[in-house]
Amino acid sequence: MGRRLLTPLGGILIFLMLTVLLLGGLGWVTLAALKVENAEREATARADAMTKANLALWQLDGRLFPTIATETGRPYAQYFTLYMPHPIALDDTGLLRDPGRVPSPLLSAEFPDWMLLHFQLDPEVGWLSPQVCSREAALKLEDQFAAELELRNLTAPRQQLLAELQNKFEVKVLHQNWVEQEVSNPTDGPFGVPVPSEFTNPPQSFPNGPMGFPSNAVQPNTNAPSLPMQAAQPPAEYQSANDRYRQELQRREGTFSRAAKDARGASTPSGGRGMNTLPEGGGGFGGAAPGAPPAPKVMAPAAPITTPSKAMKDAPQADPVAKKLEEDEVASSPKSKGSPSELSTAKNDTKKPSTTNPPANSAAPTVQVGPIRPRWLQAEDGSTYLILVRVARLQAKTVFQGVVLDWSRLQEVLMEEIRTTLPQAKLLPVYDGEDVTEGRMASIPARLDPGPIPQPPPPGWSPLRIGLLSGWSAALMALLGIWLGGKALIDLSERRIRFVSAVTHELRTPLTSMRLYLDLLTSGMIEDEEKQKEYLRTLHGESDRLNRLIENVLDFAKLEKRTVQTYIATTKVDTLLEQARTTWTDRCTADGKQLVVIGTVPVDQTVSTDERMVGQILSNLIDNARKYSPASNDSRIWLWAKPGEGNRICFEVEDRGPGVALAERASIFRPFQRGQTADTTAGGAGLGLALAKQWAEMLGGRLSYRVADGGVGACFRLEIPI
Repeated sequence: MGRRLLTPLGGILIFLMLTVLLLGGLGWVTLAALKVENAEREATARADAMTKANLALWQLDGRLFPTIATETGRPYAQYFTLYMPHPIALDDTGLLRDPGRVPSPLLSAEFPDWMLLHFQLDPEVGWLSPQVCSREAALKLEDQFAAELELRNLTAPRQQLLAELQNKFEVKVLHQNWVEQEVSNPTDGPFGVPVPSEFTNPPQSFPNGPMGFPSNAVQPNTNAPSLPMQAAQPPAEYQSANDRYRQELQRREGTFSRAAKDARGASTPSGGRGMNTLPEGGGGFGGAAPGAPPAPKVMAPAAPITTPSKAMKDAPQADPVAKKLEEDEVASSPKSKGSPSELSTAKNDTKKPSTTNPPANSAAPTVQVGPIRPRWLQAEDGSTYLILVRVARLQAKTVFQGVVLDWSRLQEVLMEEIRTTLPQAKLLPVYDGEDVTEGRMASIPARLDPGPIPQPPPPGWSPLRIGLLSGWSAALMALLGIWLGGKALIDLSERRIRFVSAVTHELRTPLTSMRLYLDLLTSGMIEDEEKQKEYLRTLHGESDRLNRLIENVLDFAKLEKRTVQTYIATTKVDTLLEQARTTWTDRCTADGKQLVVIGTVPVDQTVSTDERMVGQILSNLIDNARKYSPASNDSRIWLWAKPGEGNRICFEVEDRGPGVALAERASIFRPFQRGQTADTTAGGAGLGLALAKQWAEMLGGRLSYRVADGGVGACFRLEIPI
């Protein structure tokens, strides 16, 4: 088995197995490492996208927070066309007088184009708006206040939108659903204090209204303060993306809740949080207006609720603004001194001040106002409205106030806010019942879709890739070393086999010839003297051949063991040529060859080299030329001594034999290697050229092959330094 593995085929199989194991394992590790690196790069890209998305959400919520905070802190009474700014007024003499009423700031204030309509939902009256009144009332308002105020919000689109809401939504069902949601989630609102039984114990079920709200719908509390965590948060890398989105949403909701509370607190300088006050009979539409209860007196949330005034109970169901303006015209005459007037001018008030002091301790109802919340309204026809709505609780009635937003325009404004950060982002609505945390805004029920995650930049030469490249380089170098080592081992094995085969054959041939001729001579069978001399010359040649073979083998063994020593001395070139002529002239003549020695160097030219080693090289080259050109037409063998390039002397041995094939020129200098077209009868173990090349290198020269002059034959060129 071991011998089979040392064959070329066995070595190739072993190398292939090692290659598959090594490269397969390294390839698997490389793919796994690159997969992990790509996952890290994608995670980094997702984290960057999430950071940009969170920044964009802060920008969007920050864009809406001031407006929502303003609407949260807006006094209750401003949702009426006319309202009393303060319950007490004094004239120049210090006497109390009727403070009068002024138009609501909602008539003249400038609002963003995505705020469409301020409204109030009264369960008894229905949809109302301070920005919508009858044509007669609008004309009177413009006539009275055109010089002081620009009533820019009394517009036809607002009137159309209010009519649209009145037609699409049933007041009582919508009001009942909103009350149920506020009772279910009463944090920081008017339902956070003890409430009447009809609110604390609502009906078990509500029919689905035309808005599409289910009976058990509970609006999420976007204003509830975030509770402190009971346990330490795990590191960010161990948190899921949903947990991180939820924490980010809680932070923004907390910020929004604090801002809204501050805004509500700032709107009540008397200290009642979420409370607004108006004097008895000073409702938004006057004492005769339905849905406009008497203004409350500031009090703590736990204060008892008083009974409504008689003016509210006796109020007729009529257009509140028109009715009030008509009363004001009558009240402006001299006969109506001291009667309340909403639209009387300052001139008439100063001429005829009221001398009747209103009762200082008259009972006034309270109004508790909750935080404003964003909601979606969905009509039966599928149309949706985004609104901001808050609850206001009077003595025995609950109304809702808010503003209708233009969702399409708001989308455009918000997207323009983050266009540079997320150019492909979209803002999508989040309707009731959808459990969405990722990308959700804290200010309105919408979520931000940041768009596709951008591809991470090319990794370049990361440390991981450099390490993998180093590993692959080391693996390939190891495979190359294994290949070269295995090849050397197999080559050594083959050389030994060839050596044994060649030496055995080369030893057997001369020994057989010598034994045959010796038997003939010793047996007395050859009596002819000429025959005896011929046999003796044959024996001499075979012994010489055997001697050269043994010397080559011994020299090769010395080279393999690195025990060969050189003896450098100054020698004349002519001496080297003469030794070669003396040694090989007779031998070449015996084989029918003619040795021609030519020197073209100066007579006294010397070289510093090992004379014995140079002689062995020339002897091997002449012997090869003699053996491998027996049938050549030109029997001459040339030995040249020429000046070489640089500081060198060149010796050339040339013959007119068949030469060396092109494919074999690189292998003829290897040990035990003979050309495929070499004469098999020439003998030899294939060591002559291998020894000559190694000896030349030991002397600092080189041995090479070229085609002989004329294109026929072989020429071996030895160059040694002078």
